[in-house]
Amino acid sequence: MAGNTTDWQAGVQLLKQGKTAEAIEALRAATGADPSCFEAHMYLGMALAQTGQAAAGAESLLQAVSLKPESAVARYNLGCALERAGDDTGAADAFDEAVRLDPAHAKAQQARERAQSRLAAGALQPAEPAPAQPAAAAPPPKAEKPKAKPKPARAAAKSGSRAKLLVPLAAVVVLGGAAAAYLLLFASTPTKTATQYLTAMQAQKYADLAPLCTKDSQSLIDGLKSSAQRQPKLTKFEVGAATKQGSEATVQAKVTLELPSMFGQPARPLELELPVILSKEGLQWKVSLQRTQEEASKAFVATVRKLVPPALQNLLDKALGKAFSKGGAPPQ
Repeated sequence: MAGNTTDWQAGVQLLKQGKTAEAIEALRAATGADPSCFEAHMYLGMALAQTGQAAAGAESLLQAVSLKPESAVARYNLGCALERAGDDTGAADAFDEAVRLDPAHAKAQQARERAQSRLAAGALQPAEPAPAQPAAAAPPPKAEKPKAKPKPARAAAKSGSRAKLLVPLAAVVVLGGAAAAYLLLFASTPTKTATQYLTAMQAQKYADLAPLCTKDSQSLIDGLKSSAQRQPKLTKFEVGAATKQGSEATVQAKVTLELPSMFGQPARPLELELPVILSKEGLQWKVSLQRTQEEASKAFVATVRKLVPPALQNLLDKALGKAFSKGGAPPQ
């Protein structure tokens, strides 16, 4: 494991002894000595959340998640901190990621159901989550809004419906910094990513595709760059419905390609119905470029074949196969 082992383990021992304030000091020292120490950030976030400093705890736990995105434990504890901070949406997403990474994580399953139930019911105040382990200290009292003087961030919440609208904004203001970026990260959707992907394809800015596509897409992106001149140009697009199933999503899109003249047919626009296939990597939706290209190729060939006389379809198939074999990627 990364980091100054002595410092962060000393902090954990203090947590177990109920010496939370001293533990926080030791763990802060550990994160300062080695900012890449996953354990120090995680246990610091847990300790801060236990002492009512949920916003600071969420920020520290976000750092832990960024250092080890595959950790279900870190995501679960991040969800607990966000839950205490009043962000049920962020908490539900964090718990969902924890369950996705570790389907046997019973506490994350229960917490996810709890957060989702409150979201469905429109509840504003989070239930107090179980105290994070391994600390032996008693859980902190529930954070309640002052009855006499409401906090400035929610002073305008004079009705239930208006308060619901203010909760996400208040969470961003309270959490700030990296934690606010975390909330914005959860706002990413398959539709948003698909739109960014198609926008980059339309502008032929293939270098912009890397952060939008899955990690295994780099060689395909390089292929698009080298075969740009042979690609039918994407002139416009419309993004349609999105469907999600677990960590997979499909966004239906209608695109218009500028088809060059071929087989005696004049140049013309070509409209296609294309699915953009996405997968969830960590906290973000990414385009699976290989699967999207495969679907695009099928749709392109099927549509173009309808425009070519039957006698020339074999010739068309050979021409398309030859083009792809020379490094041309299926049209997007």
